[in-house]
Amino acid sequence: MRRYVLVATASLQLLQLDDPANHAPVFWLMTIVGLAIGGIVTALLRFPHLRRPHFQSGQAWSWPMAVLGGLALATPIGGCAYARHWARFFALELRPDVLVLHYHSPKRECELRRADLREIVTQLTGDKGRRAWATVLVGADGSRFASTPLTATGVDTLARTVRAWRDQGPR
Repeated sequence: MRRYVLVATASLQLLQLDDPANHAPVFWLMTIVGLAIGGIVTALLRFPHLRRPHFQSGQAWSWPMAVLGGLALATPIGGCAYARHWARFFALELRPDVLVLHYHSPKRECELRRADLREIVTQLTGDKGRRAWATVLVGADGSRFASTPLTATGVDTLARTVRAWRDQGPR
């Protein structure tokens, strides 16, 4: 369940887009599936007798090559899991002249000055069965910062809030 929490004080406004703990089970499940597929491929490449009968005639691969073959499949799965669940900001702070983006893993904060915020874009990021949106903040140097996937209402709220923050102060 997605929650949008807006906390405001005199000098700080925090917009919590999503709880990163909601993404942990799916991330770890995808990572485990990727490692399992990589392990199975490694075993099949290393031990021909485990293959289907018409593929058993091939040679056994050396351990290093078999492990590389397994990693060749496991790495993209893990990379997709990371990109989908951790590589986007999940909260932002609207300080008087700086926008601070919070990331979960690795835990980090990225600052974007008001004068450096050039564009605020909303884009569809959902899969075929699930419509999800993200707000993308574009910096003066062309760097792009995407939010965690949101509903259409959530992405509109976020974009309006950031635009209002950007337009209220001197550039």
